[in-house]
Amino acid sequence: MIPLPQRSFTAQQPPLRHGMAAGFAAAPTRQVTVSPSRAEVRRADPSLSFQVVAPGARSFDVIVATDPALFDPANAHRRTPKNFRSSRQDFQGTPIEIETGFYLLPRAFLRDMVSVEPRPTRLYYVAVAYDDAEARQGRYSVPPEVMATSAPHVAVAADLVAANLSKVLGVAVERLGAVNAAGRVMAAEPHPRALPDVIGGLPVFRRAAPAPAPSWNGRNGGTAAPGGNGAGATNGSAAPAVNGRPRAAPGNGTQGSNGSASGNGASAGPNRNGATIANGGNDARGGNGGNDEGRRPDAPPPRSDAASPQPAGGFVDEDYAYGGGGAEARESRFRDLDSDSLPSAFAYDDGYGAPAASFAEDAGETIPPLDALPEPAAGRPAAPTAPAPAAPAPAAPAPAAPAPTATGAAAEDLLLQAVIAEGAGSRYDALSLDGGFRGRFGASDPYYQRAHDGLRYGPHQAAQDSGELGELLALMQETDGTTFAQIFGSDAGELVAVTTAEGPSGLDSPGGRGPRVQPVAGRDLWEEPWLERFRNAARHAPFQAAMRAQILARRLDPLRPVAQALDIENDRGLAMLLCLGIQRGVEGAMAHVGGAVNPFDTPARLGAALDALAFTDLGAFRAAKGLPPGDILDGPTHFALIDALRALGPDSPVQVPDAEGVLDALVTAAGPGPLGDALLRLRVSPAFGDLAAGG
Repeated sequence: MIPLPQRSFTAQQPPLRHGMAAGFAAAPTRQVTVSPSRAEVRRADPSLSFQVVAPGARSFDVIVATDPALFDPANAHRRTPKNFRSSRQDFQGTPIEIETGFYLLPRAFLRDMVSVEPRPTRLYYVAVAYDDAEARQGRYSVPPEVMATSAPHVAVAADLVAANLSKVLGVAVERLGAVNAAGRVMAAEPHPRALPDVIGGLPVFRRAAPAPAPSWNGRNGGTAAPGGNGAGATNGSAAPAVNGRPRAAPGNGTQGSNGSASGNGASAGPNRNGATIANGGNDARGGNGGNDEGRRPDAPPPRSDAASPQPAGGFVDEDYAYGGGGAEARESRFRDLDSDSLPSAFAYDDGYGAPAASFAEDAGETIPPLDALPEPAAGRPAAPTAPAPAAPAPAAPAPAAPAPTATGAAAEDLLLQAVIAEGAGSRYDALSLDGGFRGRFGASDPYYQRAHDGLRYGPHQAAQDSGELGELLALMQETDGTTFAQIFGSDAGELVAVTTAEGPSGLDSPGGRGPRVQPVAGRDLWEEPWLERFRNAARHAPFQAAMRAQILARRLDPLRPVAQALDIENDRGLAMLLCLGIQRGVEGAMAHVGGAVNPFDTPARLGAALDALAFTDLGAFRAAKGLPPGDILDGPTHFALIDALRALGPDSPVQVPDAEGVLDALVTAAGPGPLGDALLRLRVSPAFGDLAAGG
């Protein structure tokens, strides 16, 4: 077992609560920024997304054009569906309701864009953020008066052609769905919504006003929706609820046809494997003004503005956006293709990935059970019924006071506590009950139905088979041996001995059980009475500090060279790397960062980088940096190259993003989901500053 570095974390140091800052607070800014996921759209990867950061805003739009002059309202007559696009066309005519989030450009627009002549070589983009609920006046990422000359752009590679963008996995791009504000998959509408008349106070298209439709006295009135076509109901009684909206009061309306797009979006979806799905955006539309009973006999039937669902063939494009704020039920016309995508064999949930909790704030409360306990194996005696030792009362939190500026190891511990408080890790008492073997991580996991990974424990899910759980238990015993023996009982010594045993992994052991994944006192650690003992231990503040010490040593320290190479050795950068290390492990974190920040994505660029650094090949560079022999671009080599190129400054032959660009890229590469949500919160949270860590 590799000894951990000495870290002086004690129970007297209160956990950092959400919103507190300890020496690394940063004042929020109201600047609107928009960042593309890549600098060039190529055939190899034609997806293009935009991350918008607009602190304090209620919603935002993303607008793209093949010519920056099209942003000028005077050129509105030149805009077409092939040269101009707004995110509202993909979100039922409404802006994306969140202050920070994503918009991914539909593949169909990219196909249409490159099919015109002359073929565009650049795609320009701006973002508009709204502080008001009506989304009328906006704050722009580029001032409107200089958009035509100063709008940023993404290059369109010559190899991007329409023929390569017509299908994804054999499905026509017109049938691909979008991921709505709650991260749920929706079937595509047959045609995108038309552009609104005004975006952010600027006109989009100049349309002639439609002629008013005749009104008829209907027995049932329509819903009263503000604005748009169908401002009210005709003479009649109160209308039935439409799209989850309350009944409208009866009244004399002038027009009883289609209600305008208005209001309440989807409520929070069901949890999936413990991960909370975000609230939906404002998508639902108003209903029709009058029913058939009130129509004139020769009048045509009223048209509905609700498009019928279109099947998506089981596949969806990568279109997604974060949103939130809806509280009502979403209209059921969207087919939810994601609701039963999880195989039933993997449907069990043991609490892994549940939101973090501060046990110092919940002192005295009973911890709810996280796991459905498995039945005892055949032939194995039942667990003894003697009551487990009572858990010690956790230390009371310190009185509220201005947080002092922390430095060194104390600052790192506070930083990690803030990361856990933001939900970037599981709870201290989170347990995975042999989840790899049982399918908790899917059929692609190497342990699935092959070997027992055993118990995983804590915010970072220290695994039994790898030896990390044993290392943690030994550290907890060293931290407070008396309480350790009280909680784990007379079998505490055997527990540490088994979980720290030397030997191969279960993946390389006969029968799929390694020496560290053996029963202790006749019971597996993912069975009672061990589960209750581990939960009790998680409530003890010194043991929580031991968990954090292991996380810092085993997750953060190996990633410090990455932070140094990318120039993100500040509180926010380290927090985001910690999040990746906790959720994906060190190797997974390096792979994520390397994919997000990859200036060597072609052999030509890699060769140019080596030439600029005066190396003939990767083997020579690795030897000079003290890396193992070889001619491969692995994680350590990747970041060592970036570090060396950053030192060249403007003389670097490939573009290395700055620190802000790196942090944005980490979020964009994660996309929607628990990891992306956690990274996004850390990216914009005021609890983290951009000073050097501990400074």
